[in-house]
Amino acid sequence: MDRINSADSYGTIYGEETITDLILLELARQNYFNIRILQTPKPFEAIKGTDWEWFVGSNNFGWIRYAIHAKKLDLSTGRYKILSHKVGKPPKDEYQIKVLRDFAHANGAVPLNNFYNYFPKATQADHWHCQQDFDRELLGWTFTPLKNVEKAINTRGSRTFDKIHRFSSTLPIRCLFKCPFFRDLYRDTTTLSQDGDFFGETFRKVARLSNEFINAREIGILQYFPHELYNSQVGIYPKRIAIIDLRLSE
Repeated sequence: MDRINSADSYGTIYGEETITDLILLELARQNYFNIRILQTPKPFEAIKGTDWEWFVGSNNFGWIRYAIHAKKLDLSTGRYKILSHKVGKPPKDEYQIKVLRDFAHANGAVPLNNFYNYFPKATQADHWHCQQDFDRELLGWTFTPLKNVEKAINTRGSRTFDKIHRFSSTLPIRCLFKCPFFRDLYRDTTTLSQDGDFFGETFRKVARLSNEFINAREIGILQYFPHELYNSQVGIYPKRIAIIDLRLSE
């Protein structure tokens, strides 16, 4: 994430939305056959929701849903300044972490925070919890379960790269797809019939993608949010959706 450092040095705006859009563009340019980015229905674009939703897995073993909010590190302070803020218009505004928690609970998804970072002082001893060899560059894009962010918000001085990346469940984004622990989780068929556990976060696997999602994979556009996957009473929807078929990548 050297671009974060460059943008800070030149005083240009380089926020979470921009970084996420660049990631989407790069994925599209690479044309990975097992990754499909879906355009979400336009009538819902203005509705508060998650920044990302990822469906990771396969129709052989089911799909784990990740509901994600992205945050960028403030380089001058080493803090995530807006971990807790309200979204929406009063009197219906809500704290963003509550929106993420409500969406995940209603739809059986794993709530995560993604972090876009530049922290050259990161060390293997303090901030690296992956089983693979230490690679500081991979700490430029990390994730942690929402429960860790909730702890950080409620603990003075803990909204920092250093504190959040001391949690053993804060890992490089690559781990979601490459590490043996997650590979085993995706292949665990018991979670098709009962709740699974993701570092203390409960989830329910989707056995198979709905017909609407199957059609959307072909054309790249989700025409509507299928009721069997989205709780309409909650009224929260993702801004972006990615389908990552691990079976096709093997």
